[in-house]
Amino acid sequence: MSLVLLKKVWTWLKHYWHVPLLLLLLIFSGIFGWKRNKALLEMLEVTNESYKKQIKAINESHSKEITTRDELITEYQDTIKNLEKEYEFKIDDLEKDKQDEVEKLVEVHKDDPSALADEMKKLFEL
Repeated sequence: MSLVLLKKVWTWLKHYWHVPLLLLLLIFSGIFGWKRNKALLEMLEVTNESYKKQIKAINESHSKEITTRDELITEYQDTIKNLEKEYEFKIDDLEKDKQDEVEKLVEVHKDDPSALADEMKKLFEL
């Protein structure tokens, strides 16, 4: 080798000394540490499978929650509709009852408007 080439190699090694060192470490760990690397790869596979199972369980749980929520919302809306119908029906009955009572009061108090007014107040007070 020529002196110029050795000077260039020496200068390159001074600036990039970490590259050959890393290459040597990789070669050394590849030759002597294959079992350890294999164990690490297996551990990564197990971790990945566990992650996939957890994601699947989370997705299934979420879809069950959504289904349950939708069913409860539907049940709630049906209950509200039924209560509204029942309430309207009772209001109509109440108004009919009050109408009947007003007619009776008018017949009873034809001649006395002040008594009729007092009775009407009593009827419509809550």
